[in-house]
Amino acid sequence: MVVGDITESTDVVVVGGGPGGYVAAIKLAQYGRDVTLVEKDELGGICLNHGCIPSKALIHAGDVLQEVKDFEGFEQLSIEKNHEKIQEWKEKVVNKLTSGVELLEEKNGVNIVKGTARFKGKHRLHVNDEESSKTFDFNKCVLATGSSPIEIPGIEFSKKDVISSKEALKLEKIPEKLVIVGGGYIGMELGTAYRKLGSKVTIIEAEDTVLPRIHGKAVKQVKKRAEDLGIKIKEGEKAEEVVDKKGVTFLKTNLSQYPADKVLVAVGRTPDTSLVKPDKAGVELDDKGFIKTDEQMRTSNKNIYAIGDVAGEPVLAHNAMHEAKVAAKNITGKTSFVSRQAKPYVVYTDPEIAQTGLTEEEAEEKDFDIKKGFFSFGANGRAMTMDFKKGFVELLSDEKTGVVLGGTVCGPNASELISEISLAVETGCLVEDLSLTLHPHPTLSEAVLEAAEDVEDDSPHKYK
Repeated sequence: MVVGDITESTDVVVVGGGPGGYVAAIKLAQYGRDVTLVEKDELGGICLNHGCIPSKALIHAGDVLQEVKDFEGFEQLSIEKNHEKIQEWKEKVVNKLTSGVELLEEKNGVNIVKGTARFKGKHRLHVNDEESSKTFDFNKCVLATGSSPIEIPGIEFSKKDVISSKEALKLEKIPEKLVIVGGGYIGMELGTAYRKLGSKVTIIEAEDTVLPRIHGKAVKQVKKRAEDLGIKIKEGEKAEEVVDKKGVTFLKTNLSQYPADKVLVAVGRTPDTSLVKPDKAGVELDDKGFIKTDEQMRTSNKNIYAIGDVAGEPVLAHNAMHEAKVAAKNITGKTSFVSRQAKPYVVYTDPEIAQTGLTEEEAEEKDFDIKKGFFSFGANGRAMTMDFKKGFVELLSDEKTGVVLGGTVCGPNASELISEISLAVETGCLVEDLSLTLHPHPTLSEAVLEAAEDVEDDSPHKYK
């Protein structure tokens, strides 16, 4: 039963408590604004509760088990997989982070309201849950409503044994046969993790290659490792339907059919805008359903801002956090613009892949004369001590000026190493600046140094 509607006033209302929304609310409160944060589910959003954090916990658990299995020095060591304990540990990590977010909101004076929001006008938002109903009159608003998994006709999530990444991270037991529709970063990450945890994994990708639009050399190494682990990758094959045959679930494609205990659909995400009714507030969408924004994250209604997944690609948590800070500054009179210079991203496969700045194709489209530098982790002392012999660092530079344009890291801790290259791209750093920066030895970061030296044909550890 819903209690009668109450109308309140707030300076700024933030809709959505994911990485973008919760950061926007905190920053606005720190800048002295009266802030109301509306969230219909858990604070922390998909990323903290059902995405990047729990998935990385499962990936780490699988990596630890696989490393022990692969390392020759541990031949006599017996290990036992306990999925229940892994899930318990993963949930502790998630709960610690989400409770931390709630504490930060409260300590900064943010008013948290549970419920589903929808616009009733250009300065009015209605929020309701099962027990109450409120209307907020606001001066400014930040939309951070996120995104949802794309559903495929014939393979709907309502069907038996069909799951999204959210359910895949909460499975009570490891599926014996896991079939994954989609060979993008989610499919490849979870496929690798579950293979290491014991599943027989098949990945179906409609395009010519898994991880499309990612550095070809890196994808080749990830595919080789996946196949060595026993993952079956089916490229250029389109998933069509899930059927039940005498109690057994099968995924049918245009070429074959695959029995599965679970079918994970991971073909991308779509922006969540329908519930909030943006048209009621004069907020326009683009042809893909994302909210249109300018470089200050303003929408077509200049008093309403949109950030994160709902505002378009790249659909990344760190992008949402960056946009949140930009929006908060602009709302409070501190002029700020979103930065798209570096735009780093990471794929937590085995090995990890991280890219930043321009790709080779993008650099060529912008008419840069490219000069590349390359160094293999197979010649890096620290990588050898980690029993990792493959992977690489590649740098792209403008041959005329020496400015770093972008880079790719494929290998151990690529997710950490990419930040140095991102900083170089963001600040317009020269390749020479990287090569003259003293890097400690022995470290993986020396591969970045060596790649920079290779751009200048000055690497001491390479020969013609």
